[in-house]
Amino acid sequence: MHRNWEEHAKMMLCSYAVTLAAMSLRTERYTLMYFWGTKRIETDLTVTWSSWVGNFFIAEIFIYLGMAKKLIQVGA
Repeated sequence: MHRNWEEHAKMMLCSYAVTLAAMSLRTERYTLMYFWGTKRIETDLTVTWSSWVGNFFIAEIFIYLGMAKKLIQVGA
């Protein structure tokens, strides 16, 4: 309605970060348990936090680097 495409693109990046948190959780869990040999409770406590925060951190880096503007230009 307000044609604020850049803010919309930023929210899309954050939405993708939340959506991909489940995939990150499973990947990180597998990595910690099988390659580093951590216990299940340690792994679950670490991965539940890092899958959300890590994805948001990456999304914020993309936003800071101007990926939102590039998404708008590609869509136009």
